[in-house]
Amino acid sequence: MQETSTSTRTQISLLRGQSYYAQLRRGTVISVTVGTVSMTSRLWLAHAMLTVQTPVHKGGVYCVPSSGWFEIAAQSDAELLLVSPRSPLPMASWATRFFRLFTAKPQKQAPGTTAR
Repeated sequence: MQETSTSTRTQISLLRGQSYYAQLRRGTVISVTVGTVSMTSRLWLAHAMLTVQTPVHKGGVYCVPSSGWFEIAAQSDAELLLVSPRSPLPMASWATRFFRLFTAKPQKQAPGTTAR
């Protein structure tokens, strides 16, 4: 994996039995470099909760399918690398300002003034 300006990297070490809870963004990639972990996510469906548990072994990769809270539980001593995309908000604010230029209503001129 190459680090780009559009992602952040986090190294995590867990001992057997330790858990790490995090709110992860969709598209986050979790790479297990040592050991085995269990990824657990919970989804609310109407009046029921669905728990999805996925084991990830050494050399395995897990891509977060949808944003939410996840538990990463170490089944053995483990080391992980989390690569998460940065927030798209800076681009969104730029796009908002750009579109405002073209959708802005012309200002009314006061009577007796001339246009520049």
